[in-house]
Amino acid sequence: MKIKVIPLIIVLGISAILSYGIFAFCTSENATIMALIGGLMSFLTLTASFGITINRQGKSVNIKVVSLVFFVLGLIGNLIFAYVHCKIPTYIIVNGLIMLIWLLIVYGLSKAED
Repeated sequence: MKIKVIPLIIVLGISAILSYGIFAFCTSENATIMALIGGLMSFLTLTASFGITINRQGKSVNIKVVSLVFFVLGLIGNLIFAYVHCKIPTYIIVNGLIMLIWLLIVYGLSKAED
């Protein structure tokens, strides 16, 4: 596995802008927490998609596709939560489950035999 610096910096910028967007559009009093969690989710999934290179091509493509799918899923979920007033435990549980399922799938893909 190799880290690509320039795409990682771009991913950091995209995540920061998305985090600010969640903060700006959030109508609840928990905008800061939602922005931090949304930014972290987008940073992790986009880093797996664009910021790293995995030596085996088949695994790399699968991990990138799964990460992009979970990025879109997290983005849609965060936008919904930004407009809907929900309690913060609900938000943390839903986003935590999404991230843990993503990590489980990516871990399984990285350990799979070719």
